[in-house]
Amino acid sequence: MTLLSIVIGWIFFVSNNFSDAFYVTRTLFDINALVFAELPHANFYYQTPFLVVGLFITLFLKNSHEMAQNFKPNLKYAAYTSILFIVSMITLSENVEFLYFQF
Repeated sequence: MTLLSIVIGWIFFVSNNFSDAFYVTRTLFDINALVFAELPHANFYYQTPFLVVGLFITLFLKNSHEMAQNFKPNLKYAAYTSILFIVSMITLSENVEFLYFQF
């Protein structure tokens, strides 16, 4: 429900006016508006392996909570975390144009 409210709120945030936002919101939930003819990968035989693999990962592998219960800190994890931290700090210091500058 939270994601749905964020998506709908985002539609109203980026729309030019309310009529456009209401149109997009209506077509978002309109099943008759689905058009798969222009999507080359939207067929049953292409999507089935991905769905089966995703279902296997979801049902049979450990989730993040289960992995965290068995976590044992060691030097490998400390080095990996340090590298990620350094790379993120270097990336964070770059000059990036403000995302919402158009508003």
